[in-house]
Amino acid sequence: DLQDLYHLISLLKSGDQLVKTTFDYTARKLVKGLADLVTMFDPETIILTGKVAEAGNSLLVPIKKYAEEYLMESYKGKVDLSLSSIDFDYSAVLGAAVFAQESQSYQPMGITVGA
Repeated sequence: DLQDLYHLISLLKSGDQLVKTTFDYTARKLVKGLADLVTMFDPETIILTGKVAEAGNSLLVPIKKYAEEYLMESYKGKVDLSLSSIDFDYSAVLGAAVFAQESQSYQPMGITVGA
């Protein structure tokens, strides 16, 4: 729950070493997975949502640090890692709506899909 997250963030800001280690571990594991996705899909931007976004810079700073360590050389400094400002409760619905709208005009090799 978000109250627990906010409590952890306040502990982190007060210098709690266990919480700092936990956030650092979480960021490292997340970036290892993101590095694989970057290699497969070559995105310009990755927008982090949910509780990661709610954690703000407490997670974004170590995520960016580990991105420089785990991304392949050709991707370092080229993928924008951002936090979503959209309420998490609506982000999945908005994403599905955009996907549906874009799929209406998707034309691989000149073939219209959808419509």
